[in-house]
Amino acid sequence: MYPKQHFFIGLAFSLLLFLVLPSIGLLGIITITLSSVLIDADHYLYYIYKKKDPSLKNSYYWFRENIKKVLALPEKQRLKFYHGLYIFHGLEILLMLLILSIFVSKHFLFILTGFNLHLFLDLLTDYKNYTKSYKYSIFVNLVYSKKLKHFKE
Repeated sequence: MYPKQHFFIGLAFSLLLFLVLPSIGLLGIITITLSSVLIDADHYLYYIYKKKDPSLKNSYYWFRENIKKVLALPEKQRLKFYHGLYIFHGLEILLMLLILSIFVSKHFLFILTGFNLHLFLDLLTDYKNYTKSYKYSIFVNLVYSKKLKHFKE
């Protein structure tokens, strides 16, 4: 799913949540919406690591092209490829945000909500596209990265 889709779904979700829980306020709406998109900063970091290029624009187009290549493969072949390590996409970061929301500030709960929404949408997209990214755990991602083929441009 692309950032624009994550943004609009995050905004719609946070507005619906605001209707149910008006106490989240404008800050909650903004934080949930932005965190449902900005979690993908790890994609950009992965691109910089992989390509040694700090261009956000190049990163965006590189991922778009790789997605097209993966989706052009037969469904059974898609599962054999590793798509990268994304450090904000995993249960470990969610647990850290939960702990921060309990002990530091409830505002981390808004970030946790946005991250959860994003990961849920990613899992739906993976299911729909017959791909597997192992985004539910950084540890599991590292283990499977050694067993899968790395996608070559």
